[in-house]
Amino acid sequence: MNTLPPDYLERVYAGVLGKITGVYLGRPVESWSAENIAARFGFVDRYLNPELGTPLVVTDDDIAGAFTFLRALEDYGYTPDLTPRQIGQTWLNYIIEGRTILWWGGLYHSTEHTAYLNLKEGIPAPRSGSLAQNGPVIAWTPLASQAERWLNSRSKKNRVTVSAARNPPGFPPRSGPASPGSRPCSAPPGRSASGRGTAAGSAGG
Repeated sequence: MNTLPPDYLERVYAGVLGKITGVYLGRPVESWSAENIAARFGFVDRYLNPELGTPLVVTDDDIAGAFTFLRALEDYGYTPDLTPRQIGQTWLNYIIEGRTILWWGGLYHSTEHTAYLNLKEGIPAPRSGSLAQNGPVIAWTPLASQAERWLNSRSKKNRVTVSAARNPPGFPPRSGPASPGSRPCSAPPGRSASGRGTAAGSAGG
């Protein structure tokens, strides 16, 4: 039987503290190059939000999402057999649509929003955020990643790296957040812009 090291709580605390600090430092310059950050701010030893006129604390998938999604463990009795479908149900139980945690950028534009809408339509995780469901452009989502990480921890023989999930072989690397004014991606075959199956797509089941 595995036992936790005596300093386990301190390790968890340190990890959470590091995550929060890293997110707050990096969020304002997400997708910036290192050269552009250095040219604008020099050595970064402070939070950059005041200099960019952005709030320090917002609801997001990095921090708010991480702690919200952990509720899946509590809600399902801390079972080691937690499933992607149960994690998807946790999304539906706790996320306030259009307001919290996810980037609500629109169907086939935001990976997270698309996966959430699929869940609402009754498409379970991990298919809701999958390549087969959504096409290669937005196939990677935090929901798919969470499910994979959980399953990976349970079975090494089925291991799929997060990098591989983000960048499936044969497809261009996933870029950073869409810039303002960029247009949504076109819907994959069998799906309309409304998110519902077309006649041809629905016939295929």
